[in-house]
Amino acid sequence: MALSSIGIVEGGLSEAIVTTYHDDGRPNAAPMGVLGLGGEEILLRVHRDTDTFENIGRGGCCVVNIVFDPLLFLRCALVGRHKGSTEIETGDVLRAKVVSAPYLKAASAYVEAELLSCEYVNRKDGFGRVSVAKLTLKAVNTVVLSPFPVAPNRGLFAAIEIAVLLSRGVKKDVKGYLAVIKKTLPPEESEAVVDFVKNFLV
Repeated sequence: MALSSIGIVEGGLSEAIVTTYHDDGRPNAAPMGVLGLGGEEILLRVHRDTDTFENIGRGGCCVVNIVFDPLLFLRCALVGRHKGSTEIETGDVLRAKVVSAPYLKAASAYVEAELLSCEYVNRKDGFGRVSVAKLTLKAVNTVVLSPFPVAPNRGLFAAIEIAVLLSRGVKKDVKGYLAVIKKTLPPEESEAVVDFVKNFLV
């Protein structure tokens, strides 16, 4: 199945959750942009001081999860290494079929990918000057778990923007995005997201 069939197109930056295994077998999950390179290749820009970088470097693979769950994006962005509790539990994942990495049970689709090359670059971002690894990977198996298409909801995109801002220590504009979430997500879901985010605004 072509990557373009699940929205990962050449030159397009898609938001996804990348999952890997730690060396002790625990799952790790991190939201990040996935750049389509054409064909079956993708590019991830990964900070070198992260579990994701270490796990892909050691295992040579990962899974890219297509997810429509706002709270899951926020959990994976804001908790985990150096941030407190575990972002993802063993019960939230299953082992992928081809690569040695987990996929999220909550994913709508996932891509199993193998590492082709790694290039190191230094750049400035919200964390200051950082060392980033540009990882080129090849999709070796793409699986659709739930029917497409899925109607877009602005609450998901607002949650992604909150995840980006708070992961960089920026609180400006978060309240505006929370207002979008309250307006567009079902009440029970929006309340869970707002309650979670409030912990990072104190």
